[in-house]
Amino acid sequence: PLARTIVEQGIEKGFDLAVRAFATVVRRIPRARLVLAGEGAARPELERLAAALGLAAAIEFVGAVAPGEVPALIDGASLVVVPSRWDEPFGLVALEAAQCALPIVCFADSGGAQTFVEEDAGYTVTAGDVDAMARQVVALADDESGRRALGARARERVMTAYPVENTTPH
Repeated sequence: PLARTIVEQGIEKGFDLAVRAFATVVRRIPRARLVLAGEGAARPELERLAAALGLAAAIEFVGAVAPGEVPALIDGASLVVVPSRWDEPFGLVALEAAQCALPIVCFADSGGAQTFVEEDAGYTVTAGDVDAMARQVVALADDESGRRALGARARERVMTAYPVENTTPH
């Protein structure tokens, strides 16, 4: 899969924006897949949105994932999208993505996620701009060496900032 994210309760996480951006991604890269993991009040609406946009076959809703299984889920991705609508105090998903050497695409005001994107470890786009988010996902999907370089910088950054061994998923 080219992108993964975690579904939580509430619209503030912006997963509907990720689904909307993914519609553009799939038009450019038909083999692309988005994996949404977790349970919450937003899931039925996200499933309806995916179906309405013709994405039912391109988006996998995997349900609840145990904390110990999250690193493997993220590690199987090519990149991570953090579409938060709010200024999160700390981006755990972004931290986990960086630990797995994955680049991050997030909104510029996404708080914690932005921490791991600074210094060329991923891309930020204007908040709510699903077209820009889709363009960055496509650009990363089309550039494997660039994607790996961004991911390596993300991992280096997070391991320098958070060197505690027990936070490393590998």
